[in-house]
Amino acid sequence: MTNIPYKQIALNHIIIYFFLIFIPDSNCQKYDFNWFVGYEYFPNKPLDTSESVNAITFNTLDGNIKLQYEYKSTLDFIKYGCNISDADGNYLFSWDGKKLEDNQYKIVKRSNEICPDYYCEAMSMGSFILPNPVYDDLYHLITTHVSICGDSIVMLKIDQLNDARIRLNKDKSIAIEDPFVPIIKEGNMDWGKSTACRHANGRDYWILNPSKNSNSYYTSLIVRGITFSFAIIYQ
Repeated sequence: MTNIPYKQIALNHIIIYFFLIFIPDSNCQKYDFNWFVGYEYFPNKPLDTSESVNAITFNTLDGNIKLQYEYKSTLDFIKYGCNISDADGNYLFSWDGKKLEDNQYKIVKRSNEICPDYYCEAMSMGSFILPNPVYDDLYHLITTHVSICGDSIVMLKIDQLNDARIRLNKDKSIAIEDPFVPIIKEGNMDWGKSTACRHANGRDYWILNPSKNSNSYYTSLIVRGITFSFAIIYQ
C-alpha cells in the first residue's frame, strides 16, 4: 500500500487535469483557421454560388466549422492560392498568384510587384505564407516562379524561390514592405512540392524544395532577425 495521503493523490490528479485541459488551448496557434475556396468570373456579381468564393472558418466557439459565401472577395482560389490568419485565428490576408487582398477584401498596393509576369500562379502548391519567427507584425509570402524554355517544344521550369515581406499595421491593415526578396535565383525545382516546417529550435522555419529528377533538396532558412540563409543542395 502507498504511504501518500489520499488528499495529496487527489491534488496531483487535479493538477494533471488542469494542464491537460487548459494548457494546450492556451498555446494553440491558429494561423490556418480560415480557408478560402472558389473563384469569381464577375467580382461582386457572380453568375451563381457555384462560381464564387466561399470562406471556411474553424475559429468558432463550439469548435464546429462554419461555411459562408464571401461575396466581397475578388480573388481566384483554385489550386495555387493561400491565406493566413493571426495566432488568435483572425483572418489577415490572401494571395491568389496575382493579387494580394487584405481582410477588408481590398487589393493591397504594390501587389503587382510580387510577381510581375504572373508566372507565380502556374503551380499548385507554389506559394505559402509564414509568420516571422520574431516579429508578430511581419509575414513572409513565399512564391515559386516558372520560366518558359524551349523552342520547338515548350517546357516549364521552376527556377526561382522568392519572398515578399508583408507588414501588419496596428489597425490590422497590411502593407507590402518588400515585394521581391530572392531566395533561390536560379534553380531547377520539382513541380508543386514546395513546403516548410519548423526548425528544431521551435522558432525558425526551414523551406524545402526538391530538385527536379533528383533526390537532392534546395533548403532555405527563415532565421531570427528576418534574414534568409540559403543552404547548399543536400544529396
